[in-house]
Amino acid sequence: MKSVDRMPPYVSGTHCWMLFIALTPVMSENLTIKVGVILVDKMSEPFDLPRIGPALSIAFERIQRDFGIRFEPFYRNHTGVCPWEPPLGILAELYYINKIQAVIGPACSQGVESAGRLAHYLGLPMVTGLGDLTLRSYPNDMFKTLTKLSYNIRKMSCTY
Repeated sequence: MKSVDRMPPYVSGTHCWMLFIALTPVMSENLTIKVGVILVDKMSEPFDLPRIGPALSIAFERIQRDFGIRFEPFYRNHTGVCPWEPPLGILAELYYINKIQAVIGPACSQGVESAGRLAHYLGLPMVTGLGDLTLRSYPNDMFKTLTKLSYNIRKMSCTY
């Protein structure tokens, strides 16, 4: 058994699978998807680029091997304790300069709040494992292109 097969499912690239589902209405052997990866660097929490990056690389490899779809990742990181501005600026650069078609991250609620609005405006699929402080209200959700894989602290506080 390879080490890839022993990884828990939550580490094996859930983000990539969500993007795969969102971006592949038609399967193609030659499909390449440019994806931006926006994460923090040097944080004490377990969701910074040095910890998440290898899992994403494994997921990209498995998707290419199993489905013939190649992800071309553009990794960008920023420092700071969940700032608002860097993820927004990085997303704009990735979209306009690198022509990304989807984004993974950011990994902080503040970054999700700011970059999520831009992703919505651009019609860009965004998947994040965090954003637990981001409140979504349906049917007037301003984050129509965002897939959030985390819980919501505000909603949990209302649970009895």
